[in-house]
Amino acid sequence: RSEFSHPFYQAIMRLFEQEEWPYEVVSLEEEDDEDDAILLISSMDLQNGQVPCTLYASLPARLVVFSATLPAVVEIPRYDQVLRFVGMVNANLQVGSFDFDMDNGQVRFRTSLIAGDSTFPVESLRILMAVNAQTFDHFLPALQAVLDGFSAERALELTGHDLDLDED
Repeated sequence: RSEFSHPFYQAIMRLFEQEEWPYEVVSLEEEDDEDDAILLISSMDLQNGQVPCTLYASLPARLVVFSATLPAVVEIPRYDQVLRFVGMVNANLQVGSFDFDMDNGQVRFRTSLIAGDSTFPVESLRILMAVNAQTFDHFLPALQAVLDGFSAERALELTGHDLDLDED
């Protein structure tokens, strides 16, 4: 596709192909052409299940955002515990963050990379995607436990991490 011929986009798509991740590309061109961007839609096979994922890439911003999405939608009665879970996990993460969209009940884990002006850092993107997959997979059973009725605190105990839940 000619609209995705820029080396920035080609490097990203080549990486998906090298990892053997099937993907669909959506152009996100804006009317002013200054916000030219693409969205790659795919899925990851993790140890704890298959999850949808997306990669947003903006050439003008030299920005890449990789997101894994919980396949289940959070029901309104679980919103408070999911918000607690997301907040407690995010407070202890070094890379990336969980997001909870209260408008549609989706939970995502996002990692991002600003490519700068030099050659596109393909290896950095590969690492970013691996960190995203490992982190999401690690917390996926606990997140599912919250959806199944566990408190955020009890679900986090399942991760085996001491998140200092008793401290201020």
